[in-house]
Amino acid sequence: MPEVHKDRLFRLEDDVFKLSLGNVAYATAHRASLSQSFANVRQNVVASSDRWSYTFRVDLKSILKEVLALHDKWVVTEGKEGTRLSVRNAILQEADLHGANLQDADLEGARLSVADLMKANLRRANFRNADFWMADMKDAILQGTDLQGANLSDVTNLTQKQVDSAITNDSTVLPAGLRRN
Repeated sequence: MPEVHKDRLFRLEDDVFKLSLGNVAYATAHRASLSQSFANVRQNVVASSDRWSYTFRVDLKSILKEVLALHDKWVVTEGKEGTRLSVRNAILQEADLHGANLQDADLEGARLSVADLMKANLRRANFRNADFWMADMKDAILQGTDLQGANLSDVTNLTQKQVDSAITNDSTVLPAGLRRN
């Protein structure tokens, strides 16, 4: 099983997905709905005094589809149903997020190298300090997206119009030819 750092809510490595909830009261109250959400995968639950961990053996495509569906439901119902995607420091290299709705998601510090973000809705999402090395952002919606401190140096298909609609700062690294707003 991969090492799970205390600051990660989830990590996928070697087909093992681990979701850790530091808020034990929340995990206890939502245990049934979390188990139901991932009912199609084998899972193990480990509880301690300060953290609940769900470990799933799955492939990346199946777990992303379910997590994205829960987040999309949260966006569409304005938070009344579904679950907001909040996974800081997530490792999502080579992830297929083509057309995904990540509006208002929290993916601070995510590793999205070589990810397909074409036509993804990233409106108002938190991608502070994220690494987008070689990610494809063609037609991605970046209005109000927090890219402060993000590495976009080798992103493909990123336009000045997209950058201008996002939130950047002096530590945001952009591809050659593009400038911070």
